[in-house]
Amino acid sequence: MMERLDARSVLIALHEMEGVGWMTLLRVLGHLTDWATVQDQSAEQLVQLGVRADTAATIRSCLNAGWLAPKLERYRAAGVDIMTIADDDYPFLLERTTTPPWVLYLKGRRELLARPLVGVVGTRTPTVYGHKVAGDMARQFSAAGLCIVSGIARGIDSSAHRSALQEDGGTIAVLGCGIDRIYPPENASLYREVEQRGLIVSEYPYGTPPQAGLFPLRNRIIAGLCPATLVIEGSEKSGSLITARKAVEEGREVYAVPGPITSPKSKGTLQLLRDGEAMIAISAVDIISVYKRRPAVNDREDKNGPAGEKDSEIAELERMPLSPDEARIYRLLSFEPTTIDRLLEASQTNFGHLHAILLSLTLKKRIAQLPGSSYIVI
Repeated sequence: MMERLDARSVLIALHEMEGVGWMTLLRVLGHLTDWATVQDQSAEQLVQLGVRADTAATIRSCLNAGWLAPKLERYRAAGVDIMTIADDDYPFLLERTTTPPWVLYLKGRRELLARPLVGVVGTRTPTVYGHKVAGDMARQFSAAGLCIVSGIARGIDSSAHRSALQEDGGTIAVLGCGIDRIYPPENASLYREVEQRGLIVSEYPYGTPPQAGLFPLRNRIIAGLCPATLVIEGSEKSGSLITARKAVEEGREVYAVPGPITSPKSKGTLQLLRDGEAMIAISAVDIISVYKRRPAVNDREDKNGPAGEKDSEIAELERMPLSPDEARIYRLLSFEPTTIDRLLEASQTNFGHLHAILLSLTLKKRIAQLPGSSYIVI
């Protein structure tokens, strides 16, 4: 009799198969109560779940211990840890995004994912001003105990990673390729340093080359891991704006560093500020102070229940009455999920103002955010 895989191994095996993507996993796992039972499905049954016929045939052929074992051994030999969405220490905030990664490949200090995380992103070709600001602010974040999350790209990302490593907060680099690939190649030494003292994270199996379409997907992980993301320089079509807007979609805070209105490198950040999608950050303290008042949302103990007394500022905030604007938005909500798009239409207010009100109502424990930027009364 063929050796059966446990539920976690089934998920890893499916993720490793060519042709099995995020949506296929959703179709398969969304219809079954136990992931281990995927092994019991015939090709015809998988097709009925929405899986393509050729992909169903691949699953039937490869979903076994003999096929998976050498792949797991390769990761083990390379010092790569594997995290799945079923694991207890899977990041709390990332799990609650609209498209959380089913599997993450990790190299380095896995425990950094439980630290307070802040995203730092920006252009690959920064000005001297942008380079200095990224380095200074990342170093101050790290000194304050915040772990920097970025994409180890050229420019702002690299400055943020290097500066974070100078202090104790640590840094996490999220890749747009397999964890065995280094991109860009000139960041090989930085990759090794982050691997040894920080954490390398990838959603993609071994051997996945860097491709343009994978980087926006990488950006959703950066945004999803962090309560707040800081943008330091970026053009109007910069990838850092994709990260910022993904953070906004997930109801996270976005900060932007202002720059000269004459600089093309500042057009993206100024646009975020003008449109109310980001709050202004003129020093690291602007963001550090917010983290000091916030419970540790990435901590597993905090997720399951209070580990101790609440911060006095948070407790005081919860007792505060609603402002007229907060009361107006609160009346538009119910115990049924309401999307932020519907709230924008019903409230006739701009996005930045609405986002600030929703954040305040959340902190006051009057509402809760659901995946997909929906809100309910609690």
